Amino acid sequence: MSGTSKRVGRPANETGGQAPALSLGEVKRLLKVAKGSNNGTRNAALISVCLSGARVSEPLVITKGMVLSSNGTIHESFVLPANKSKNGTPRRIYLSNQARLLLAELIAEMGACDGDTLLFPLKANYATRLINGLMREAGISSSSHGLRRSAATQLQQHGVSVPHIQQALGHKNLFSTQFYLDKSPVNVANAMKVLPW
Repeated sequence: MSGTSKRVGRPANETGGQAPALSLGEVKRLLKVAKGSNNGTRNAALISVCLSGARVSEPLVITKGMVLSSNGTIHESFVLPANKSKNGTPRRIYLSNQARLLLAELIAEMGACDGDTLLFPLKANYATRLINGLMREAGISSSSHGLRRSAATQLQQHGVSVPHIQQALGHKNLFSTQFYLDKSPVNVANAMKVLPW
């Protein structure tokens, strides 16, 4: 990841009570704290999958066979089965390069196991508390849901179209996606600079 350490989201009171997005510096700090914790690779991989736009509950159903290709590399994306997705339809989850590296490291640490082995054998409430605790330890004032908002904000700031962000977040409609996007005056001013007149 590259860029500045400036906060990319807005404070929670300016995001309708939603968790603010993390800055690049905060993401790096969170991953460092996660790696240094008990089950560090697992925790950092879980956070990285959420930073790819997944809901906290979604990585908890990932099996080794879902993400590991036959040649030993991690797929760029995988399909979450309909019975495991929020809206009851299959959902493709796209993985960042960081998430793919950490998943590969996690699978290597797990050693020999079959394709049906869960990578994150945790309950959703525990995973949420775990991530929130690691955020507090890293001095970050956000929550696990801020990881999804961070993915949306970073994609937006790198010029990814709103329909593609919608797809990355697994939203059925654009209305839901708009709440994840950064509408700060600085970003609007920068967007206006692309006009040719």
